[in-house]
Amino acid sequence: MVKPTAKTKKWFVDRCEDGCQICGMKFPHLKSNGLQWSHIISPNDGGSDIEINCLALCPNCSVAFDVILKPAIYKAIDKFYCGMMPKSWEKGEGRKSI
Repeated sequence: MVKPTAKTKKWFVDRCEDGCQICGMKFPHLKSNGLQWSHIISPNDGGSDIEINCLALCPNCSVAFDVILKPAIYKAIDKFYCGMMPKSWEKGEGRKSI
């Protein structure tokens, strides 16, 4: 999990108020509702800490996004757009295979 910088912290905290951007889960007793800062395009692939590239996700959705959704989207788009997707999406953002 990457933590937001002071510059981006306000919009990240504001985004966390509504819960996970996928399932809506909140953990009110935890800071930022227990949500994680997840990148759509990883910094390793040139993504940055800008609002449009980041999601506030609960731990379960963060893993599902990286391990299930990104690889599925990668395969679909790669098939149609001949390799224009970030390579890290192919295997799930560096997480271990299940």
